[in-house]
Amino acid sequence: MTQANDRVRADALCDEIVNVLPHLGDDLAAALEALEMALDGYLSAAAQYDDAVHGWAARLPGIDVYTPRVALDRYRAPTVDGIPLRRLRPEARLARVVAPAMAQLRAPVYVVADLQQLGDAAPDSITSQEAR
Repeated sequence: MTQANDRVRADALCDEIVNVLPHLGDDLAAALEALEMALDGYLSAAAQYDDAVHGWAARLPGIDVYTPRVALDRYRAPTVDGIPLRRLRPEARLARVVAPAMAQLRAPVYVVADLQQLGDAAPDSITSQEAR
């Protein structure tokens, strides 16, 4: 009788695996696809932000003498109406977001530490709320 019970439990476990695992895989694939799409959007937005900041920073030295709205400092990012024109360093901003997830996934400690250090060095981007 024990062998029959063991067989029933083994078959039940096998049925559970066969029925549940593919659905978990579907959920994982959908989440990864959403993450990839979000990363594509982030990369595009980060490139536009950095390209705009770089272009404007290159053009400012020619106009700073004509308006008091521009402040050029040798040791800081130029500012326009108090808004600093700092490069984004998109890899550092992304590291700030990825580091906690990597820690939860139990990535090697040196990977998490490097991501945290890189993320800590990331400058903040200027948003519409901060510009007001």
